[in-house]
Order: sequence, then structure tokens, then C-alpha cells
Amino acid sequence: MSHKFLSLLLGLSLLVPACRSQQPSVIIGAASNFFRPLTELESRIERDTGLAVDLTFNASGVLTRQIQQAARIDLFLSAAPDYIDKLVTGGFIHPNDRCPLVRGRLVILFRPGTRLTHVEDLTRRRVRHIAIANPAYAPYGQAAVEVLRKRGLYEEVQPKLIMAGSVRQTALFVRQGQVDAAFTAAALVTSQEHVIRVPLKDYPPILHELALTRWGARRPEARRLYQYLCSDVFRSRLIPYGYAPLPSMTR
Repeated sequence: MSHKFLSLLLGLSLLVPACRSQQPSVIIGAASNFFRPLTELESRIERDTGLAVDLTFNASGVLTRQIQQAARIDLFLSAAPDYIDKLVTGGFIHPNDRCPLVRGRLVILFRPGTRLTHVEDLTRRRVRHIAIANPAYAPYGQAAVEVLRKRGLYEEVQPKLIMAGSVRQTALFVRQGQVDAAFTAAALVTSQEHVIRVPLKDYPPILHELALTRWGARRPEARRLYQYLCSDVFRSRLIPYGYAPLPSMTR
């Protein structure tokens, strides 16, 4: 084999990975509760689909506003259907380009060493600050307020509430020692952390949906990723992170 032919083969072998690395990424705008699941599953998603993925996280209301302001987000993973409804009404998402994923679970995360076991313990004097995601645009924050009101605790603990920009930030506040407790997503905590699971009956369902935006709908690779993420196979991979399955997944 000639040196010229070997050089050609080597050049081609270097060119193929380079072309793959230049493949435009599919951008997923995801609600903050998906931070841990998606960052841990990202490499598997890319391996299964052969697509490059870019992840961006924020509160659902913030992502909705960004999409309305023409942010180039291909897929929107929302913590509540209401935000997708708003984008459908505005023409940013086609009504047929959405699918339900899983139901979110609310937990209370406590500072290490705290020996508290009930939601009512939030009224104790030693619990001075409690973080919740801003209910103005975060579904987990809305659920937290609902729990406190249903238990008759809201008026008592309201002075302790610290508003966070997202549900992920509430957990960070606890880990950084800035608050004593936080209402956060089950998907964001680990088995080593001290949490109380809030019963599902105490708050309206936090239903997570995925949608293909009008920009993503123009890209075949974005639609392919949308179909993959809507599959029962992918949804089942989210359950170990603390999400509750939808009724259709338990049949």
C-alpha cells in the first residue's frame, strides 16, 4: 500500500469525527427539576439517537417567555401543561407537537443534621428560613404554597419564605446553608439527603410535558429527538429519579 493511499485513509478517518462534531445541536429548554436526570442521561440520549444535544435549564415560566421572545429552543420540556398551552395559543407550538411525560413529586429538603420528620415541623422556631421556587412562574413553587395552605400553615410560615428563581435553586440554598429547609423536586435530591416526601394528594398534579417548538419543527433532527423523548422507553428511565408514572404508563 502506497504512502499516498495511507495518507488519504488517515485524512478520511480524521474527517468523519470532525463532521460529526460540527453537526448542529438540538437545543432542549428544560424546567429546572430536570437538571439531574437530563445531565445524567445526556450521553445515553446522544448515543441512542446519534444526535448532539444542548441543554438549558430554567423555570418553566422563564423558558416560556424566552420562546415568545424568539429564543432558538427546539424542544421545550415544561413542568406544567399551562405554559405549553400559552405557547400553542401564541403560535409558537403546533397543537399536535406535544406529549405528556411524567408527574413530578414534591419533597422537603432539610439541612444536614436536622431531625424533622413532618411538614408541620416547618413551624418550629429552629426553622428560620424556608426556600420555595417563585410561584409566579414555577409550578413546584405553586405546589408548595398549595401544601402550606391545605395544611393551614401558610400564614404562620409565610414570614420565613425565601423566593428562589427556580426549584433547582431551592435545593442549592439548603446545600449552601442559606436556608434550613426547601420545597424542591424529588428528582433533584439524592438518597443521602434528608427529605420528607409530600403526599401526592396534598397538591394538584405537577404534570410534565414535552413540546416541539415551531423552530424545532423545521429541523428533522429535532423531530427525531422529540419522538425519542416521547417514547415509553425514555419515560421509564425518568421514574427512578423520583417521578410518578402517568396512568398510561401503568396499564
